Amino acid sequence: MAPKNGMTHVDEVIGQLSSLQGSVVVGLSGGADSAVLAHCAIQAGLQPGLLFVNHGLAGSDTMERAASRVAGHLGAPLTIVQAEMHGTSETEARRVRYTMFEQVDAATILLGHTLSDQAETVLMHLLRGSGPVGMAGIPRKRGQFLRPLMNLPRLQVRNVAKTLGLPYVDDPENDSSAHLRNWVRSSVIPLLQDRSPDVERLLARTASLTTRPKVYSVEAGSAALLPLAILRTLSAPQRSESLREAVRRLRPPYPASFSEVSRMEEVVFGGAPRAELEGAIVVLRDRASLFVGPTPDVSRPVNVANGVRWGRWSFSENPSRRISSLWSRVPRASIVRGAVVGDTLSMGHGSKDVFSALAESGVPRELRFSWPVVEHDGDVVWVPGIRRAPEAEEINEGYVGLEATEETW
Repeated sequence: MAPKNGMTHVDEVIGQLSSLQGSVVVGLSGGADSAVLAHCAIQAGLQPGLLFVNHGLAGSDTMERAASRVAGHLGAPLTIVQAEMHGTSETEARRVRYTMFEQVDAATILLGHTLSDQAETVLMHLLRGSGPVGMAGIPRKRGQFLRPLMNLPRLQVRNVAKTLGLPYVDDPENDSSAHLRNWVRSSVIPLLQDRSPDVERLLARTASLTTRPKVYSVEAGSAALLPLAILRTLSAPQRSESLREAVRRLRPPYPASFSEVSRMEEVVFGGAPRAELEGAIVVLRDRASLFVGPTPDVSRPVNVANGVRWGRWSFSENPSRRISSLWSRVPRASIVRGAVVGDTLSMGHGSKDVFSALAESGVPRELRFSWPVVEHDGDVVWVPGIRRAPEAEEINEGYVGLEATEETW
């Protein structure tokens, strides 16, 4: 049977895309891969929006102009968003880009990853010691993200772009040897192809055959809070892959490297008080949990009410009187805000410095300013999960019993 050419594969992609339902957005970089993908989406009758993320890097403006030309050529609307980068690493650019994508209101977001990208990713994870999660590579579909070009090598996609006359350009950042992926692409893959010409397809096949290990369920919004007792009792492979998965959800699509997991495990078992990972992620022991994520911003004050949320805490009315730091009777006119230096909690006979109470309870220094306190008329009446003031009033029309719940793993 004769091998299929690039245009035949593209027709197959168009056929697959035609079955999608709901709104569709294509992540458009200005390069050949995403330009071909946008063409396929339009030919499939999806009427997609196109989204370009300007990372503010050396070649970003060049790629923005190329994306505009591609969008004009295809007659599709283009949205350009400016990223706020903290550094110039591949990981940071990827984290910011996916954060932008996740804010898009679309049923499906199409990304132009190819078979070549998959092969490079598997090699990169091998070099990082990323384990089975890394060996499984980039998933074709995860959540709202779909990568329809995963069966096509990059060279084949580029030839299709040329055949279609798409005005793409090559990203100048791809010439930088500072990035691991560029080195793998320009040096490692060609060396392997000398020995095994079909190495990209073989590496991609390895990814498709690799079963992702079962991980302990990880919930991660802006941060993940993982119970230390559970982490310490998991088998080493389960714990390792669970930590990798937590990091992957915080800076998609790639999990933590072997080195990062090793440093995280030092925090889990008390060998180190904290660790810092690429992408501005900190790892801290937070009382009985492992905190993984960026140092949280302080949420704005809110009035206490049934169902109100503050940071990763939620508050609900509960009239039962429980002897617990997670339940308190407070005036209905109270507010929830972040702890500040100088806060004190009345203890009936004297007072307690709030920051000292947080420290004694094992709350890391970096998280104390984002810890909730409940205030009424300038006085702190409750520090959820830590301490509450002695009760002097019954629950009535002026007071409410509140239960605090902290989001955790």
